[in-house]
Amino acid sequence: MARSLDDDAPRRLSDADDQLSAEQRQAEADEHSSLRELRHNVRQTERDLTRRRRRIRTMGVALAVASGAVLTGLLWTVLTWGSPSRFLRVDITCAVVALVSGAAAWIAAPPRRQLSLAQLEDMLATNREALRFLSALIHPTLKERRSLYREDVAGVIEQHRTDSRRYRFIHNMLQMALFASYRNACSSTTGTPSSTEE
Repeated sequence: MARSLDDDAPRRLSDADDQLSAEQRQAEADEHSSLRELRHNVRQTERDLTRRRRRIRTMGVALAVASGAVLTGLLWTVLTWGSPSRFLRVDITCAVVALVSGAAAWIAAPPRRQLSLAQLEDMLATNREALRFLSALIHPTLKERRSLYREDVAGVIEQHRTDSRRYRFIHNMLQMALFASYRNACSSTTGTPSSTEE
């Protein structure tokens, strides 16, 4: 079968290549835009999580101060019950500190309608995993790979710091208990000698 002279196969092939490359460019642009959006979501979730942790920490400190002030006021009242003029000043001061700390704890408390801390952490972990997967598919540049590495390493370093603080605290408590028991054992053996009959 002879080929027709008005057959424009080369033009059709180039048009198909152009259309295919246009579709690929559009797909890559969509992937890059979704990657930028996902990075923005991860950063925003990290900020929200940091704010939430800070608020919870502030609320805990304020509640501890308020309860300490209440207990101090009660203890002082019990110890100085005989003279009202002595315990009244300390009780008023403790009441003011407790009220201010309670108000600070109430203000610092996270709103009830927002996501919980565990939900925020889960959402952040999911978004980070999706970001890592999508970044690996796109073949990032060297700068983006370094940025991804730094993001991953920052999370690992923070986890190690948290674990280190926890284990250091446990170690110090056990060491104090060991020293205290050693001191008690030494003081009980070197105490007064037992009397013997003559």
